[in-house]
Amino acid sequence: MGRDKALLPWGEGTVLDAVTEAVRTAVGEVVLVAPEGRYVGFGGRVISDRRPEMGPLAGIESALGDSGAEWTLVVACDMPRLTAALLGRLLATVERCDFDCVVPATQDGRLHPLAAVYHRRCLPVFAAALAAGTRRVLDAVARLRVMRWPVATEDECLLANVNTAEEWQTLLQSEGEGH
Repeated sequence: MGRDKALLPWGEGTVLDAVTEAVRTAVGEVVLVAPEGRYVGFGGRVISDRRPEMGPLAGIESALGDSGAEWTLVVACDMPRLTAALLGRLLATVERCDFDCVVPATQDGRLHPLAAVYHRRCLPVFAAALAAGTRRVLDAVARLRVMRWPVATEDECLLANVNTAEEWQTLLQSEGEGH
């Protein structure tokens, strides 16, 4: 992307503002995993990434290591359409879940592990994966008992993330933002 995706303008604020508002509404607390010193003024708790430069899997490991909860909602900072309603429905599934994680799955079968809920027993699995050189989240998730949470077709757009300037422009055009 060439710049911090979390700080891209979205609505009246940034992508980070939109994502944290959805998470805060769904669970009450937001904890960011970021390099030390980043997002200091965002208004919530920021923890340091245990393995900087190791990617999202290391961020998930850091979040699980910091969390005292049995289940931890993990959301990437680049999904501006994410809603508290979708997250609430996702979280409701863990009450009756006997899996290691609950991961949204779109109609095409694609898993979205960066908008998922992980049990604390995933921490040693992710730590071992990272120690073995695994960096891809889906490769580590493949070692878990995964509950594939089906996402309704009309909600699939809520999981859209942005990784390139082209994807960002496409997202803005589809929203009519005109940034």
